[in-house]
Amino acid sequence: MSMVSCVFRWLLCIAALTIGTACESNQLLLPDDDITRSHLLVNSYTYIRDHDNYGKEDYWATPEETILRESGDCEDFAILKMKLFLEHGIPQENLRLGYVVVGKTKEAHIVLYHSYDAGFHEAKTLVYDSLTDRVDTLEERRDIVPIYSLSPMGVFKDTIGSRSRTLGPLKLLAGSEAYRVVSSAFISF
Repeated sequence: MSMVSCVFRWLLCIAALTIGTACESNQLLLPDDDITRSHLLVNSYTYIRDHDNYGKEDYWATPEETILRESGDCEDFAILKMKLFLEHGIPQENLRLGYVVVGKTKEAHIVLYHSYDAGFHEAKTLVYDSLTDRVDTLEERRDIVPIYSLSPMGVFKDTIGSRSRTLGPLKLLAGSEAYRVVSSAFISF
């Protein structure tokens, strides 16, 4: 196990202890409702815009940075949730960061998608959002409009009412904050 992986597991153990779980033998033990509790834990962190937290207009924090600061913005929270879900054994093929537009404000926002369907169909894709503790399907979320999503498997164009269309490999984003953090989040998997 790499040093980064060991440090991350240690940080996860500290975070887990704050919600009443325990660590044994360098394993993160989450309760039966592990995914929801991970979502709620991350949502309990303080929302701080990148400029105030890192002194940059746009900065995609690693999961470790978000845990250490106990703060971040929407993409930081979505990335940390993705890492927690992976640590608990959710296959990476079932997770994507979703770039959405929030209905009324038209503000860009990042959420975590967890799909039970390889095509990320709306009715079978859950949305874990830093703006709410509720977990609904993408179909139920009438307040957001999906635009793009990304994972180690690639970059996808999301369209309401149809399956995602692959635009290309993740390396299309090479050199961006998104590429740096998303690709590194999967190194140990």
